Amino acid sequence: MTRSRLFAPLLFALCGGCAIRGTVHLAKAEQAILRLEPVEAETWAPYSSTMARQYIIKARSEWAQADYGDAEMLCGQVEEWVDRAVNEAVANKATGRLPDTPPDWVDPVKLNGGPLVSEPANTGLAPADPSPAPASTPPAWGGQ
Repeated sequence: MTRSRLFAPLLFALCGGCAIRGTVHLAKAEQAILRLEPVEAETWAPYSSTMARQYIIKARSEWAQADYGDAEMLCGQVEEWVDRAVNEAVANKATGRLPDTPPDWVDPVKLNGGPLVSEPANTGLAPADPSPAPASTPPAWGGQ
């Protein structure tokens, strides 16, 4: 009887321990995601915040499929991307420049290789006539 009393907690620890550990990592990653909102990371660091959100989606999926090792690894990635997004958002907000806009010193005309041309220049000349169709040649077999 004492063996069964010792065996049950040991079995629970071995089987349920992974799920509990994975749940703890997932909860920490969920808490990390909440740090994105106060710094407006969606606006000031869109790439990094999107990566963090995509990693948490994948971590939830792996956790739901009982793949706790992969879920734990993905939760670590979530925390790294959240840290990166928060740092980028704070830095970009301090400069007042959105991430997708070029710096003030960039000349868009030089960047694009010259002025933009939306239509061909109107020279007043009529377009050239298309080339005439080639003359038909008789078939090689001598038929009509």
